Amino acid sequence: MTASALDYGLGLGFGLIATPMLVILDLDPRQAIAVTLSAQVFSSLSALYAWRSTGTEGPPKQIIIVLAISALAGVVWGSLLMSLLEEEEALALYTAALVVVTAFFIVPMLDKSREGAGGPSRPYVLVLGGFVGGLSKALSGGGFSPIVVAAQRASGIDYRASLVAIPIIKPLAFITAAAVYSWAGHMNLTTAAVLTAGSILGSLLAPKLPGIMPIRWAQVLVVLALLAPKLPGIMPIRWAQVLVVLALAAAALKAVYRLSSEYGVFSWLGL
Repeated sequence: MTASALDYGLGLGFGLIATPMLVILDLDPRQAIAVTLSAQVFSSLSALYAWRSTGTEGPPKQIIIVLAISALAGVVWGSLLMSLLEEEEALALYTAALVVVTAFFIVPMLDKSREGAGGPSRPYVLVLGGFVGGLSKALSGGGFSPIVVAAQRASGIDYRASLVAIPIIKPLAFITAAAVYSWAGHMNLTTAAVLTAGSILGSLLAPKLPGIMPIRWAQVLVVLALLAPKLPGIMPIRWAQVLVVLALAAAALKAVYRLSSEYGVFSWLGL
């Protein structure tokens, strides 16, 4: 729930928090990526409803189409590549991608202006941003939203409008990538179901929660579900960024440890 709120409310990425936590729990990176992809397909619908209920409009349709097509190309290419690798190779590529995503994550930190246009229209930036965002998602499980938001901001799109674009763009690309990972045998249905339920529970079951769980638990879930569109005005962006950076660092350290202890990668390199 927290990862979903940070993603759709600030553009910091669902997978940047959820995927590292799953990898720390010893899931194969491809399993972690696959389940976060499937969870976001469904949570995108509730996030879009939440944003539209505030009256916030997304970017022009042409922008959406360009981003959707380029993101689809990037995520399919990346998921096919990861699916063809051996486990230790996939873990190594995941670790490298995580480091690169951390660098991309700095981009929104440098964006001081969060209202109004961010610059002149740059179509090539949108194409590159969509492709790289999709590729990053397929390789590391994260980075899609920060990269796509940064590309829109660099192309003159309002900050809030760029956030509305995220749940519009995700479904097609993420369904396709999740299908590729499922075909390769990396989809853990149990984990996917739990993660999906957590990401949409507040918006779909809110009226029924008081009867099936303690009222305070229900209140927390409802608040988090409704919080996404309001986060830019109530939560300092750097607080949320610190949380994401810590998650990335922890996952990278765990991945390096596994590469060393389980696969002896560094001994192969003479280290």
